[in-house]
Amino acid sequence: MSSNTSGNVHVDLSFPLQKAIYARLLEGGANSKTDPTRISDTKNVGVLVCDHFAKNTQYPYISVGDIDLGGNWNTKTDAGQELIAEVNVYSKYSGMLEISKIGGEVLFQLTRGRLDLSADGAKVIHHEFEAANNVRQDGETVRRIIRVVFKVQNLTTIQPH
Repeated sequence: MSSNTSGNVHVDLSFPLQKAIYARLLEGGANSKTDPTRISDTKNVGVLVCDHFAKNTQYPYISVGDIDLGGNWNTKTDAGQELIAEVNVYSKYSGMLEISKIGGEVLFQLTRGRLDLSADGAKVIHHEFEAANNVRQDGETVRRIIRVVFKVQNLTTIQPH
């Protein structure tokens, strides 16, 4: 925890955001005909959403990546953080159709309304798409990196004694 000039103490809000992103991506697959906990690929087959994946994980899959702190912010009454969330989509499909379809669904889920962080005493007050980049990792794997910036308010700001 770090203190700022207003006397508020900042807490790390990245874990509550990570949990909310994971929950939203799982919830987003509710329209998949094959598995209600997965976003679907081009064949409407569920795509695994994971935090950690084994080397033998079946492609395509989605991984919740790093959440970077863009900075702390505060006003006279509120405090929070700007967090940059990364979600990765991995595909071995030979073209770009699969990575584009799944990546589009992921971006839609991340930006359709505010994520719910209320159970952790926080609130997303703004979110904005930053970038989506494709990286070829080897001769057959494509990784789409999706980055969204979230401005998160800490609803339980701790006042130092």
